[in-house]
Amino acid sequence: MLSVIKRNKKGNVLTITLFVMVFASMVLTTMSLQLNRTIKRSREYSMVRSVQNTCENLVNLSAGFLSDRYAKLYFNDSWPEVGEFIDFVSSRGGLEGYLWGESLETLKNANCLLLTSDPEFQNLLASQPWIEGYDATAVLYNIGDRYVLISSAERNGMTRYAVATLGEIYEVIPVLATSYPGKTFSELKTTKKGKNKIGKGDFFAGPVVILGEAIVSSGDPANIFLGDLYASDVNLPPETSDFVYTKIATSAEEYLSQKTAETVEKLSSLASVTVEYPYDILPASLTEDTLLVVKSPSPDVPVYVTFDTNYDAKKKVDPATKITFTSGGQSFNINLDDYGIDYLNVLIEGDAVFDYSSQASDPHKALAVVGKYDIIATGDVVINSNLIYRDYYQAFNNGQGNSDVANQGISSLSDLSDVLSKRAINDLLSITSLGGDVYMYYKQGNGNSSHGIKTVTARVKALPKDGKGGKVVFPDLDQVSSGGHNSQLFIVGGITALSIEGDLDQYLDNLFGVPDQVLTNYLKKKLRLFGLRSW
Repeated sequence: MLSVIKRNKKGNVLTITLFVMVFASMVLTTMSLQLNRTIKRSREYSMVRSVQNTCENLVNLSAGFLSDRYAKLYFNDSWPEVGEFIDFVSSRGGLEGYLWGESLETLKNANCLLLTSDPEFQNLLASQPWIEGYDATAVLYNIGDRYVLISSAERNGMTRYAVATLGEIYEVIPVLATSYPGKTFSELKTTKKGKNKIGKGDFFAGPVVILGEAIVSSGDPANIFLGDLYASDVNLPPETSDFVYTKIATSAEEYLSQKTAETVEKLSSLASVTVEYPYDILPASLTEDTLLVVKSPSPDVPVYVTFDTNYDAKKKVDPATKITFTSGGQSFNINLDDYGIDYLNVLIEGDAVFDYSSQASDPHKALAVVGKYDIIATGDVVINSNLIYRDYYQAFNNGQGNSDVANQGISSLSDLSDVLSKRAINDLLSITSLGGDVYMYYKQGNGNSSHGIKTVTARVKALPKDGKGGKVVFPDLDQVSSGGHNSQLFIVGGITALSIEGDLDQYLDNLFGVPDQVLTNYLKKKLRLFGLRSW
């Protein structure tokens, strides 16, 4: 009988199964380890990036805070961790790290501004949701003509840094910014009688912003807008259709609401000192961070603002930097020199009137603006007299400085050239109606003619607020007597308003706009962020 031996195939299957299971387990274990490492690295990267984002946010917050405050702060602090920061940066990124370390080495021996020790900045930082759970530091260094801003953030033992370079810029202040200029523009021409005598026309030596349609009725717009034109649209003579301008999409409401917000923010950032009727107690001290609040006896009584009426352009000595406030028959003076300050911030609660005297208006009179002033009124602003910086005084003053009358307009190209060559180095005036209108008068009720000449050396702004105000109005242009001169408005500084109203097209022969170019005034000098790097 034959015997048959049967092989057990199930044993082979079991071996193969075990092998596959072991291999799969190894693969799964390897994948699990790799996945865990990936997740761990992803978490670490996410944490690093989160800390870096906090550093970058801190830089941007600091740059915004410092934008227009830095010139009033002092670099008297020291940062103990500066060496640790430089070592950290030097160890990152090979050659790049080495170069960063070399460029930052000078910070080790420099004083700084420890921004996170400033109470105002601390309050601002505490209000930011992204700073919760972080230990943060912001430091500003001033090295020569540049600024270095460093931020650090630490969380759960992880520290990261960001560094930014900042530079000073001067804000471009338009000589005219409005949605409706109240007139069409034309090129300034000379008269037929003499090549040097000017006729009708307009001239702007600084930037012009028209938040609407800019209409040029005649002439070459390139000879009207020498400081560039920014407009929503233009309407030009056919032969000048190739004129290059900058088209803007910003609405008038958006543009002016930003200006209003900046003004409100500035007011809230200053420590206020109030002077009330009967003005028998004046501030013991004033600083550049002080807001002088002037209140009238009652809401319907305006505050009259007058500058040094005894100014003599031919004196060799410097005049007093004095401003006078009068309301309800009571007045007080503030002399900037007595307080040891360069400029004065003023808030007038109610209407403000700029005039030669609170007793009687005289449109001929020229008020010499001596000093630097930023004056904001919560009501309407009325400008009766001429307001003239001392550097421009003789150019507009009748009699070459021998009298306080300003009915001498720009009658020739040489006159215009002379004015354009001047700079308001010593003086600055900013006049703002916040939520009101600005009224500029040529002729007063006393019957005197202003000869159609108006000179205002100031940055004049009519800013709408809560749906009110925003207009610059010329109520009596139709009543002026030119007296043989062109009727003129000469602005050194600028006009900013939602609209300009009056019969400008019919009764105003010349509109001149010249920038004041006060480079020493850091109210309009700001820090701008030029570069940012985080590690």
